[in-house]
This record gives sequence, C-alpha cells and structure tokens, in this order.
Amino acid sequence: RAVSFMSRRRNVKFTFETVADYNMWVGKGLVPAQAAQVIGGAGVDPAVFYPGSSTREGGPLRVLFASRLLKSKGLDVFVRAAQMLRGSEGVEFIVAGMVEPDDPDAVSIVDLAKEPAIHFLGKRNDMGDLLRQVDVVCLPTRYGEGIPRILIEASATGIPSIVSEHEGCREIVEDGRTGVVVYDTVGERAAKGVAKAIASYRDDRDLLRRHGTAAREKFVHGDFAEQGVVKQFTDLLASNAR
Repeated sequence: RAVSFMSRRRNVKFTFETVADYNMWVGKGLVPAQAAQVIGGAGVDPAVFYPGSSTREGGPLRVLFASRLLKSKGLDVFVRAAQMLRGSEGVEFIVAGMVEPDDPDAVSIVDLAKEPAIHFLGKRNDMGDLLRQVDVVCLPTRYGEGIPRILIEASATGIPSIVSEHEGCREIVEDGRTGVVVYDTVGERAAKGVAKAIASYRDDRDLLRRHGTAAREKFVHGDFAEQGVVKQFTDLLASNAR
C-alpha cells in the first residue's frame, strides 16, 4: 500500500539495481515506468579498484570467495568445490569475510578450519589490494540481493567471476565473456559446475586473461564507477526538481 501510494505522487522516483526487479515492479503495475529507473549498484571507486601492473605468471590459480560467511551466499558450494579439486594441483582457495556467529545460515570458522584446501583470511579492509593478488572471484550465491558489490569490484580490477544465475550476478557477469555462470545453485550439481569452471581457468590461462580484460571493459563502459552512479542519481534528482 505504501508503494502504491508513493507511486501516485508526481515527484517520487523509484530506482532498481537489476533489470529483473524493474521489470517485475513495472510489469505488475506497482510502479509506473516513467517513475522508475535502473541504476546498477552503489558504484565502486576506480582509484581503489584497478588492475594490477602486471599479470601473475605461474603459480596456482588463486580463487577468492569474499562475502559474509553464509551458506546462502554460496560458501557451502565453494567449500564443496574445493573438496572436489583437493587432489589436483594448481588451485588455491581463499575465503575472506565477516563471521556471522548468530546466524543459523552461517558457516563457522571451525568448519572452515577443518577443510585443508581453504585458506581463511577473516574480514579484510583492503579489498582492492587483495583482488590484485588473486585470479578469479567465485560467488555462487542464492541470497536475495541486488548486484553483489564484490562482483563490481572484481570487474573493476580486471578479473573474471564465477557466479550463480542470480539476476544480480548476471547484471555484471556475462557467461563466457567476463566470467562463468553456473546454472545450478545448490548441492552437488552446483559444486560440480563451480569446480568445472575453476578447472577451466586453471588449465587455460589465455581464457583467464581474455575474460579478465572483458570484465574490466564491462566495468569501464557500464557506468559502475562511483562517480557514474552518483551522476545518475543527481541527474534523477535534478529532473525531479524541474
């Protein structure tokens, strides 16, 4: 009712992070199209998130999961994929994120410590530097949200991402161009899909570089930088004032 009331007011605008959310709200007549706009995320600072000066050559493929330590964020799938690839060489699995001890959906540090394939870093405040030290971001999320910020940060840094088919993920990750979309979100099939995608990057570093370059181009041309997002909001407010 509140949304319906607000949507009838002349100077009210609604913004959505994903085209899917826009289409749902406008398509159901909950929000008028002329009052709605898609603005892709909160934006990231390109002075903090930028590609490294050189591509890492040799060594294991470093795959990063960076998010709240929740199963619904895909951490359970990431850990299972690490277990599947444990016997093979050439991959390092890294987890960074905030512990959620009171959340029933949480994965505990104790559980992570039991998995020898996982290198747990804890919460990090230097994500720009950390991203320049890894090769791939993995976020097989099934959590209800807009565009996950870590995927925009990865794109800005010029590294590909392995994600679920979550609409927010697909706003920034193009399957086969800037990363890999895994079309299963839970269980063994999801973990196998993630493991397969990781193995493809491990075995084909040219593919890794191509997807990383395309991810950076997607960020540059997609208005995902902080200043571009701010301009979209200020333009929207200015149009509302006229």
